[in-house]
Amino acid sequence: MSGIEDIPPLIYTALSGYAGIKTLTTNGGSPVTYRISNRVATQYTDKPFLVYQILFDNPYNTLNSAEGDTVKVRVQVSSFSDVESEAYALAKQVKLSIDAATTFTSVYISSIPNYEPDTKLYSVVTDYSVKSA
Repeated sequence: MSGIEDIPPLIYTALSGYAGIKTLTTNGGSPVTYRISNRVATQYTDKPFLVYQILFDNPYNTLNSAEGDTVKVRVQVSSFSDVESEAYALAKQVKLSIDAATTFTSVYISSIPNYEPDTKLYSVVTDYSVKSA
């Protein structure tokens, strides 16, 4: 790992490679794509979908250590759906996929449910501390 820009592809790979997430976010077609976006999803995205982002690097008091070249970041994964139970189901799959990842180490921080009246979408926002393997 050389920098913070190396983490988003690792997160995408962990999310898009997990069977439970594939089932819930598959667009289909050829090639098959998934409704998983880094930072922003278009307003026309089918539901449910995921948006992940790095909030900041070197988070305080989580996975920090004196390891020289290890990249440490705080990652947020948001599960969106127009059905509340579907947002929760997707968030559960996110937690399972991040916990199963082998290309980075993570610590679960929190999950916060939300409803956004402007978009009429339910979401579960899940935070992790992540460091490169």
